[in-house]
Amino acid sequence: MFLDDNCFKYFYTKINLNSSKKKQIKNLLSYIDVSSLVPENSFLFINELDYIRKFNSYPDVIKKSTLSVVYIVKNEEYYIEHSILSISEIADEIIIVDTGSTDNTLKILNGIKANNSKLKVFHTQWNDDFSEARNYANSLASSDWILTLDADESFNSNSEIFKKVLDFLNYFNELKNIVFNLKINRTNNTYTAVKLKKNNPDIKYIGKVHEIYAIDNGLLPFVYLDFEITSFDRVSKSKIKYYTKLLNETIKEYPDHQRWRFFYLRDNFSTLDYRNFEEIVEKSLKVNTNDKFSIENIRIGEYTSNLLTLLLYKSLMHTTLDQFQHLLNVSKHLFPSNSDFIFLEYFYYIGGIQDDYNNLLNNFLGIYNNMNKTNTLFDQKYLDGILVNLLVFNGYIDKARIIIDDLYKLDPELFIFKNPLIQYLIDKDKDVNL
Repeated sequence: MFLDDNCFKYFYTKINLNSSKKKQIKNLLSYIDVSSLVPENSFLFINELDYIRKFNSYPDVIKKSTLSVVYIVKNEEYYIEHSILSISEIADEIIIVDTGSTDNTLKILNGIKANNSKLKVFHTQWNDDFSEARNYANSLASSDWILTLDADESFNSNSEIFKKVLDFLNYFNELKNIVFNLKINRTNNTYTAVKLKKNNPDIKYIGKVHEIYAIDNGLLPFVYLDFEITSFDRVSKSKIKYYTKLLNETIKEYPDHQRWRFFYLRDNFSTLDYRNFEEIVEKSLKVNTNDKFSIENIRIGEYTSNLLTLLLYKSLMHTTLDQFQHLLNVSKHLFPSNSDFIFLEYFYYIGGIQDDYNNLLNNFLGIYNNMNKTNTLFDQKYLDGILVNLLVFNGYIDKARIIIDDLYKLDPELFIFKNPLIQYLIDKDKDVNL
């Protein structure tokens, strides 16, 4: 894989380019992550002569590539101008397809168009199908590359380097059937999404909502580029309801794709009952729906780990702990380094510890006032120390502080003051008093 930084390092001394050109390419490769395509030691599996020949023929002056930034919009008067401004330096062409705006969106676009020859505005009827509208918009693009943005998204990276990366990638004809993920920073949520492709008409969007690029309905391999798009979280109940309708239609059209079942479950996580939720995951993942989940009875796909994560979280919320333990073991075996499963495992442990502390506190309070405290080696302050620990571990900080102040005056060497959290509360109270 020509885009693998490890390959380039491995063949570095054999590539017959001057040091300046090598350094430039190495810098560009730092923005490209092909880990979804190849293992780290990919250089062991490629043809050395082909690799070296490809870079040895790399031109001194690379051909400049062009970029079309493409939108579909409807009633985006509050966002579209800011988005267009953000891509003014990287776009050679700006394609906007309006699907029926009734606010000031078109007025704003016409104002921008009067001073910006890159901007082209088109219109189409909205047919409850994001892919249909996006494919029409893409068909109007004339550049080497197509970057898809929503009106509330803004390009938030170094424009000059981004264009250089596109020029570099354009040199490799092998990339025509690969799509590119960029980082999306949406309010408090960061993830990656396919936003970029070569202007290859064979690559089209599929799915009426949460659409994705495909060729003949087959999903495409992707490469991650380290460039950021910022956006806003505009989720609403009406939007979720509308998207759910389109998701149901898309699931019927593409029953073998896990993607849309994942989004359906994600968007309706809180409203679906557990059994219905589980049945949908089973339809997506199980090879044989009559058998339980096992390593052999799970269909591996692009959204397998995400679907397992949702079901595990749902089982925790509904305290189906036997199912959780079994499914977690299967999931960890299939995806041993997935951080979602590590989080859920320790979330489960912490929840169990918290339940234990809560039970301990309730039991201790039940016997606290009836204990025989005469002729004992450990007097009242030790019992109160246990109570303080249990109150702190259960979150009753203010109630614990009242007892802590009295105990500290009585015996600052008491065992509970070795607890860093309780020592922190004491130090904080000292700062406040000062």
